Amino acid sequence: MKRLTELESLPAGFLDAGVRDLHHILPPLSLLHLRGTSTETVLVSILLHGNETTGLTVVQQLLRECHGKMSRSLSLLVGNVDAAADGLRNQPGGSDFNRFWPDTQGRQRTGSAEERAMAAAVVRAAQQRKLCAVVDIHNNSGRNPPHACVNVLDDRTLGLGQMFSDLQLYFRHPPGTLSLAFADQIPTVTIECGMPGDAEGERRALHMLRALLAGESLPRATPEVRVYRSVATIRVPEGVRVGVNDASASVNLSADLDVWNWSNMPGGTAIAELQSDDGLVLEVRNAAGEDVSGYYLRRNENRLEAAKPLIPAMISLDTRIIRQDCLCYLLEPVFK
Repeated sequence: MKRLTELESLPAGFLDAGVRDLHHILPPLSLLHLRGTSTETVLVSILLHGNETTGLTVVQQLLRECHGKMSRSLSLLVGNVDAAADGLRNQPGGSDFNRFWPDTQGRQRTGSAEERAMAAAVVRAAQQRKLCAVVDIHNNSGRNPPHACVNVLDDRTLGLGQMFSDLQLYFRHPPGTLSLAFADQIPTVTIECGMPGDAEGERRALHMLRALLAGESLPRATPEVRVYRSVATIRVPEGVRVGVNDASASVNLSADLDVWNWSNMPGGTAIAELQSDDGLVLEVRNAAGEDVSGYYLRRNENRLEAAKPLIPAMISLDTRIIRQDCLCYLLEPVFK
């Protein structure tokens, strides 16, 4: 059984390492504890998905600026460096590093027994610190505005999220995310920084982490917060070929479908051209796992359409990620 790597200082070369080189410096799921003048600690997670690089970019810049001058301490979790070496979300046939974390409800999660044990060790080690906030940094594979994801609808959590964006997504499903391991005890957010290299996402993330490590008080939510929740997930069933502007694919997605992310998609909007006669082809399930495809989608000859007005989010046009995760989530407002 692998043991958790914990370090009390930055390893040599970390600040200048490219994302594809980190595996030479650290093993997967390494926890770096960097002391500030206070023992109050912020846990920041990067690279749980190896192709989501903004976290590394932002943390490297942050530490060049303030390492040794931080008010709060920083515990930095560095995730799937092996997948990062190949520019992948996760290794082919390997686990999604944001699906095997424990949560307070003990729900089923993925990952090997060794990975789940490592995740539990990370949580135990982090909880031994005086944690005041948890920030998990991610990117999207399609065009999305920067937004925060929360698992608890209280003023402290929403206020932490507003340090990054007024636009927030509330979710308790799927199980096994890092955020769900902490959210019921500590203000916790996942920040979605747009696509890798998105300057606005990087700017917002850097501003947020600077404020947290400078010791600023965690704000309470303000009326500007706009919160949505995920009500369903659209997936491509196994064995169905999906493509983008690919007339030979069973499900041929439009190349600009992701312009609808976080927008009001009217009923009747085209989602895909279908080359199969097998009904709706795509599958929509709600949080209870029930098939609700016919409620959200309809078929008009070979055209798959929105059956009603929808608010999609995180539409991905990367077919590998669609296979590994989903095409998108469907949202509804919690409060605005």
